[in-house]
This record gives sequence, structure tokens and C-alpha cells, in this order.
Amino acid sequence: MTNAKIIPLSSIPNVKQAQIQSASVVPKMYLSVESSELDKSFNCIIYIIEVGILIGQNVHIHQVHKRYSALNQFDELVRPVFNDTRNLQPFPPKKVFGNKDAEFIAHRAQALQTYILSLLRVPGMVETLTFIRFFEIDPNLLNHA
Repeated sequence: MTNAKIIPLSSIPNVKQAQIQSASVVPKMYLSVESSELDKSFNCIIYIIEVGILIGQNVHIHQVHKRYSALNQFDELVRPVFNDTRNLQPFPPKKVFGNKDAEFIAHRAQALQTYILSLLRVPGMVETLTFIRFFEIDPNLLNHA
């Protein structure tokens, strides 16, 4: 877990407050693709995803750094486990050439945002060990719901 912090719900941006308030999962949470960066050592794009979990009137926030390929592997692991995936958006397709173009990266980040938000609409998803580990969630936070 990187950059873990606890802030009052009223201090987070309105968009994230709305996501938390409308969340159907327990505990209420949001997932947000915050930015992306080029990892020069692996020559790949890393997506920075913020995880916010509401405990009382405070939001426990941390960030995870994930490659597109790791997100794709996560999707391949969880999709077959759930019979009811009508709420789960399709995973953004792979692109071999031009996948480091700024416009493409911005478009993919938006598609990944749509996808990760849909994870929170799949009943039982956030309780899976795969989800908890992938998004590096402290299991103790889930017990405070």
C-alpha cells in the first residue's frame, strides 16, 4: 500500500463523495484512475488507481500502481468466478502499436475507470480475496463495515 492516509469525507472531491454515497458495496468505497506514467525500466504505462474506503465519517485512501497487463489478468481471474456479470463492463482491448501515445493513454485510462467502477456493482466482488489483494486493501478495514 502506498501513500495511505485518512481524511474526512467532506474533504474529498464531490465526484468521489458521490461515488461513495451511491456505492452499493459494504463498506462503501470508490476506485479512481488518477493518472498514468511511463515506467522506463519496463517500457510500459503504469496506471495509478486510488482506493477510498469509508469508515465512519472518514475515508481511508491509498494508491496502487498497476500495469494494463496486470489489470487484464485480474479481469481474466474474476470474470469466470461470477455467474452474474451483467454489471461488469468489458475489459478495454489490447493495442500493440501506439499504446504509449498520450491520446490513447488518456482514452484507455477512461475505459479502465469505467471498468473498475463496474467491479463495485458486481455482487460479492469486493469480498473476494483476489479483489482485496489486487487493490491492496487492508482486510481490517472491511471488518469495520
